[in-house]
Amino acid sequence: MHFCRPIVPILALLPLCPGCSWRSQNATVPARLPGIRAADPNGLAEELFAERMDRVPRLADKITTRPARSDWGQEQEWTERPAFGQLGGIRIGSIDQALSTADDQERETLQRIRAELRFEALEPALTLDRAPLGPMRGLLRIGLLHLYLDHPLESGPDLEAFRARLEALTVWTLQAAERSKHVKGTQTPLPSTLMSLRAMASPALAEVILERVAQEARMAVDLTPSSRLQSMGEIETLLRVSLPAAATDLLAALEAPHRSQPRRGLVRQPGGLRLHRERVKQLVSADLTVTEIEARLRTQSRELEEALLKITTSINYIGDGLDLLAQLRDQHDDSVGHPLADLDRLELLTQRADLAFKILGPLLPADLGELPGVNRLPLCLRPLADGLLRQNAHHGRARARRLMLDPARLHAASMDSFAVSWILGTKALSYCDQPTSDLPRWLRHAQWPGWDDAMGLYLARLHDELKPGRDPWHRAAGLGLELECVARGLTDLGLHLHGWSRAEAIKFLQARCMAQPSRVELWVDDCLDRPGLALAAPLSLQEILAARADVRRFRGVAFDLLTFHRALLEVGPLPVDLTREEILRRLP
Repeated sequence: MHFCRPIVPILALLPLCPGCSWRSQNATVPARLPGIRAADPNGLAEELFAERMDRVPRLADKITTRPARSDWGQEQEWTERPAFGQLGGIRIGSIDQALSTADDQERETLQRIRAELRFEALEPALTLDRAPLGPMRGLLRIGLLHLYLDHPLESGPDLEAFRARLEALTVWTLQAAERSKHVKGTQTPLPSTLMSLRAMASPALAEVILERVAQEARMAVDLTPSSRLQSMGEIETLLRVSLPAAATDLLAALEAPHRSQPRRGLVRQPGGLRLHRERVKQLVSADLTVTEIEARLRTQSRELEEALLKITTSINYIGDGLDLLAQLRDQHDDSVGHPLADLDRLELLTQRADLAFKILGPLLPADLGELPGVNRLPLCLRPLADGLLRQNAHHGRARARRLMLDPARLHAASMDSFAVSWILGTKALSYCDQPTSDLPRWLRHAQWPGWDDAMGLYLARLHDELKPGRDPWHRAAGLGLELECVARGLTDLGLHLHGWSRAEAIKFLQARCMAQPSRVELWVDDCLDRPGLALAAPLSLQEILAARADVRRFRGVAFDLLTFHRALLEVGPLPVDLTREEILRRLP
């Protein structure tokens, strides 16, 4: 008998096991129990319970079941459903029976689940269904649950002390975030605990927390309070306009006549991606809603999907190369003089680096001699290896030696030569041994979140403007990254403003980018852990383009793209309002 069959009401929170074909003939298991439907509309509690139960797969066999009520419809109100405390008591009694025969490992898990059920029984007193910021109840409930598990309550009178402890924790989190704001060179995202707990504070404090959330979101996208983007609603509107525009640009790039033959195996039929121009014009000129454009994009030909998938495979070479290079560094000791001896294992990475080298060639540094062992790599791999090793040091994937750069070379080099470092990961420069005062200004401030990604997107646009006749596949790759970046920003807003579940966020993002499912899940988890950070790149790109438009209007026919580009790099990753002012000062 499959272990999912004797499922208890607690397991009604979970989707049935994929391998289980059993369905109850006399009861309908609701998607969520009444308490969860009211307090956790985004379903995060389901994943939490799944995580708990997966630790002991056979544990469900030891807990007695109770048929689910088929009349618990989604349309019913809280007051019309059975008493939740009674349901919790029944299930707690079932677990108490199983505790008497459980082994040590099962006992620990059962006790944890019992505490979680006891918390559910207290939920009506917490009035989560009437808490402010309704879409945030799911995150709120998870935060409260973890806090409760650290300080379990066995009686109702302890609830006020629980609320007081919660408010004290929220105030402390606010103070910690405020202190981090004034530490030079730091940019701490809003803590997840604050996002989860703020709605249970007093009404006056809740307003303060909401304002702090808006401030943190603006800080994450490098916006000062004087920015033209003041509210999250304006940010969401901007991204929702950018999403179909980026998608339409990508379609137009793929449908353009190819100057070069499509790559072998990319399409199956003659003509491949040369779709009807009328369809492109209709997408660009018609007054369509976001939903309508997204629906049309999803109905494009299979050849287009295959092409986008192959483009994404080449886009993701950096992430794959990071893992491969980290493995090689783990296997070889730098001290013996052969950090990358097995170059034959880099054959696949070399092929992908060839493509990157052709795209980024005009912007690559002329001399990469500062990096130890780089002369052992093939020529086309050296720029990529430079970025990968620095990225490794930044992310802690391997214990790379600390980089020592020559300040004289940095000051004398062209700013264009360092542009590629933003794409390949220059944040590790903060690990340099020499004082930061010896570095150029743009490197001293190279820790603003999203600036490196935004610069990568901007450089792709710049390259397209300077060389409009290049291979359309290269342009499509940059547009695909831009579309992906905007979709990640909208995913962040959906999670933290509209109460999406993790599964809903994954589904939304997967439909709008071509990355592997595992990478999409990683992005969604990153959005959950660091609210507002995914907005940094798309909004920073928009602000860079807005600054360029300001300079173009100011200078008129005297405007020069390369002059603006060099001024932008010299100013560096400052808050975008300050960047705009500094560029206007440098380009009178």
